[in-house]
Amino acid sequence: MYRSGFASSVSTNLLWVLILTSISADTQARAAEPADVESLKQRVTEYFRAVHSRQFTKAKEFILPRSRDAASTGQSGRTRIAAFSIVAVKLEEGRRSAVVTIKREIMASGLAGQIRIKEKFRWKKEEGNWFFDPADPPRTTADIFREYYYAKRLARANPKAGQKPPPLLVEAEKTVFDFGVAIQGDLVRPRFAFHNLGSEAIVVEEIYAPEWLLNKTESHLIPAGMTGEIEMELNTSRLHQEFVQDIFVRFEPIQEMVKLRIKGKVYTAEEIAVSPTLSELAAASKASQAETP
Repeated sequence: MYRSGFASSVSTNLLWVLILTSISADTQARAAEPADVESLKQRVTEYFRAVHSRQFTKAKEFILPRSRDAASTGQSGRTRIAAFSIVAVKLEEGRRSAVVTIKREIMASGLAGQIRIKEKFRWKKEEGNWFFDPADPPRTTADIFREYYYAKRLARANPKAGQKPPPLLVEAEKTVFDFGVAIQGDLVRPRFAFHNLGSEAIVVEEIYAPEWLLNKTESHLIPAGMTGEIEMELNTSRLHQEFVQDIFVRFEPIQEMVKLRIKGKVYTAEEIAVSPTLSELAAASKASQAETP
């Protein structure tokens, strides 16, 4: 009896030690987390400051050594960062990597002025320091949409043996909206009509497009056999010359995806005024859009 009670007492005490040790370790980890995040934010800030000032050699010091050869140091072509801010930091499992969401104001060829974009980057902790790893980017909403869309296309083009390809349930009247020539500052309203080819009502669940391309589509059910419409709004005040933008639209509950494209050219009022050809094209484009119901 004494032995049994003693064993039970030791077992209980050991259990409490394990519980308290676990709580202590978790508390220490949580206490360390803010410092870890602050260290990461500092490294991210220093990296983008170097990119902003075009000190690319310094910027590469913040890139994971094994990924430096393939790195573009955040620049592509004539794109330049005007300003940035850190929106969110999410430590991943094990706290040895993190996804950092930033908001950037960029200037690039084809843009008049600056536009704001959100981007995600993966940073990894090695030898006590955080490094940007361009070779291991986090999956974005765009990636998910593209994978979803192309998986559907592949399944239709290459059905499994003995199976029919998945039927096309949504069909757009046109997949490209070409607004022609616009005067910088004009509002362009791309519209895409689509047909519900299925046997149940559907809704436009989500549209992937940049933040500056506004979605004006009304959310409502489109009955089987009926036609719906996707409407966007594009402010051209920050665009210049050639413009091309793809968007992906997801329909539910049928899990269908459609890829659409908006394109056109944007010129300043001065450029159009001195060019009879551009003046004629801009007038024709405006008249065409005015005729669209």
